[in-house]
Amino acid sequence: MVGDKIEFVFSVVEKPKLQVNILATDPQEGIYRLTEEDAEYMTSLPGAAPLEKVSFIAFSGNKQMLALYADGDTSGNTIVCPADLSREINRQSTYKLGASQIYWCGNQCIVLTLKDKLAIVGPNDTEEIDVKTRQDGIICNTEDDGLRVTTAEHTHFFEIV
Repeated sequence: MVGDKIEFVFSVVEKPKLQVNILATDPQEGIYRLTEEDAEYMTSLPGAAPLEKVSFIAFSGNKQMLALYADGDTSGNTIVCPADLSREINRQSTYKLGASQIYWCGNQCIVLTLKDKLAIVGPNDTEEIDVKTRQDGIICNTEDDGLRVTTAEHTHFFEIV
């Protein structure tokens, strides 16, 4: 989400029955969860601190986990939770401000895209990788076994080892 734009992500759950979930960020604070039966506005996850202003949401490669990028103007929090939003697993202040998107590298770690860098966020630390490009723009695609990173000049694949 940039400015007052709303970020949407979709998931399809096949077991025990086919169900579509839509998650959307709120421009002020929190997220909306929409299903065929219900609509819910959430400002926090059960037993956790407030979500603050959520800018981006990403599903892990296997669609079992969610990553949220929140409070991108002051602390750059990343929040990891199960896809059903039942609890918070990890919250980390990365201080990577102004990220343009959040992705998963497979199912193991979160990656933030910055202007010409990637910030790989683990449970306790954040590592930056320079991705030099003559034109602005880094495009990433989460895959089951890693992350595909594409710029105007190159394509890279970060593989989980």
